[in-house]
Amino acid sequence: MGRKGNLLCPFRVGLNDSGHKTEGFVNASEYERCSLPSLPAMKYIWIIFTFSFLALAIYHFWRSFQKIAPFSNKGGVKTFNGVPLGIEEFINDFNAYLDTLNQDNRAINFIAGVGYLLASFSAFVSYFFL
Repeated sequence: MGRKGNLLCPFRVGLNDSGHKTEGFVNASEYERCSLPSLPAMKYIWIIFTFSFLALAIYHFWRSFQKIAPFSNKGGVKTFNGVPLGIEEFINDFNAYLDTLNQDNRAINFIAGVGYLLASFSAFVSYFFL
């Protein structure tokens, strides 16, 4: 009896002894012959995914500890022709913004690192179940 063209062939089409078309699900002995062959190349793909995700996890953990340095007024200029520039208030506000940005950057990169670490672990486990 012929198969219907898919690799798992849970369904077959064929002719019976009298020449009539028959369709139906395969039995257990036929199903074993229809299963997918083992693909050794897939194991290498899972290892590549494992190390790729691990590299991305390390990168994002490293980026989570990087900070933007605070701004400072090294020139000491506070007035221009006697008019106050308000530079100290700007520097304080800008540094507060940088602190918020650094906290967000740390959280986002840490969460991304954890996600890539879990993806790496999942790919590593998949390597053994193939």
